[in-house]
Amino acid sequence: MKWCVWVVAAAVGVGWALSASAAPEGRKGGPGGGPAFSKLDADGDGAITCEEYVKARAPADDEAKKKAEAVFKKMDANSDGKVTKEEFAEWVKNRPQPKKGGAQPPAAGGAN
Repeated sequence: MKWCVWVVAAAVGVGWALSASAAPEGRKGGPGGGPAFSKLDADGDGAITCEEYVKARAPADDEAKKKAEAVFKKMDANSDGKVTKEEFAEWVKNRPQPKKGGAQPPAAGGAN
């Protein structure tokens, strides 16, 4: 079950990342922001909070919430509690990609 949750989360993340990186300059969300950033920035203030990110990514599942919080911490490069468009774009650009042939479950965490 843990493996399935991770695969689904990875697939959704790839979709959001692709839509964010393909957003042209000047569109809502700005460079690197795009529609993915705008969807995560629920209050439209130009930054994603951990609460906004977790609510969008894992509204009900406790395990998924913990994973979403961990991802948020990685995106928040300066650890100020919010992810700017620039931090989001940098995270999308530099985050590890699943190996070809399908998403792989995380190495840490035990059994699949």
